[in-house]
Amino acid sequence: MVPQDLTHHVKVELALKTDATTGATIDTLGFNGLAFAIVVDTLSDSADIALPVEESVDGTNWTTVASDDLHGESVVLNDAYKAANGADSGAQLGYIGSKRYVRLRKAVTAGTANVTATAVLGHPELVPTY
Repeated sequence: MVPQDLTHHVKVELALKTDATTGATIDTLGFNGLAFAIVVDTLSDSADIALPVEESVDGTNWTTVASDDLHGESVVLNDAYKAANGADSGAQLGYIGSKRYVRLRKAVTAGTANVTATAVLGHPELVPTY
């Protein structure tokens, strides 16, 4: 099999820092695919932390993405997640909606977690992507 170069066909951006509750605005202009790679470094017992995906047409007014516009389940970090995946784990979530701007948000009800996320933009209209 001939190796394929992926770096010219994706763009990677920091989507959510550990200490942030609102993630960076991801501009999907020029791309036809978006996935979030979520890394959970630590997760406290009895944590209840949701990571909803939000979308916007203008980057100012945000709404929560409907489940039909996501590939994968919305990520909720809690005891059930920890039992299934461990305290140190990863998840991925794809966005298939039509809005230009997308971001993650960290909604903490209880507990703590060190969570970071990266946005991977793919299916570019023009290559290379850098």
